[in-house]
Amino acid sequence: MSALILIACRQEVTEGKLLLEERSYQENRCVEDVCASIQMSYPFYNGDEAALVINEEIENTLIQSIAFEEPAENLALAVSNYLDDFERFAKDYGAFSEWFIHIEVKETFQNEELLTVLVKSSSFLGGAHPNSNEVLVNFNSKSGETLPLKAIKFDFGKLLVLVEEKFRLFHEVPENISLEEDGRFFLKNDKDFFLPQNLGFDEKGLLVIYNPYEIGPYVLGMTSIHIPWKELNGAASPELKLK
Repeated sequence: MSALILIACRQEVTEGKLLLEERSYQENRCVEDVCASIQMSYPFYNGDEAALVINEEIENTLIQSIAFEEPAENLALAVSNYLDDFERFAKDYGAFSEWFIHIEVKETFQNEELLTVLVKSSSFLGGAHPNSNEVLVNFNSKSGETLPLKAIKFDFGKLLVLVEEKFRLFHEVPENISLEEDGRFFLKNDKDFFLPQNLGFDEKGLLVIYNPYEIGPYVLGMTSIHIPWKELNGAASPELKLK
């Protein structure tokens, strides 16, 4: 049995920026008294070709967060496959625990050149523990194309030093102990600190995210660092590099 699908929209108008609607979606399916649920909230952009490109990439991100094993051509099919998989599993093996997928996509920054969205996802499909993940995606505001980090004004040398300082504070590593000696972290070549792929911006500065298993075991959790504009000192700027 499937519950009613709920779609809600809130439109936000900001002069000089892409027009944004906030959409949400919820559905569940139950076998006896055990259910699988899915909840999503995400921005939908109205406007020119850039908005179409960004919307398509956001939909692809949602699909990838739902369709773990079986590819899906669209979001509706990904949701249907997920609920069908739960129903088959519950009927074949017994429904022992609830399944869930929660995804929140939120715009964190937008200017004339760059748009950053943060994708937060958590899921449980049985197993030892839920899985959580956060991804920062940067777009060219004018074309809608997804930007690699090398296309944005980062001074990776300066940034590496600055992020390591913040990382040590976050995990309370004593000044006289190296990250290698601390022993909790997965380091490059077993000794070198490294930057994650998750770099993006919000209105107050730079966002830096290391997901579970990326730089430490699951028990270490997620490392989420925020560096205010005034502390960046040229290490990062929400501008594109000249081609």
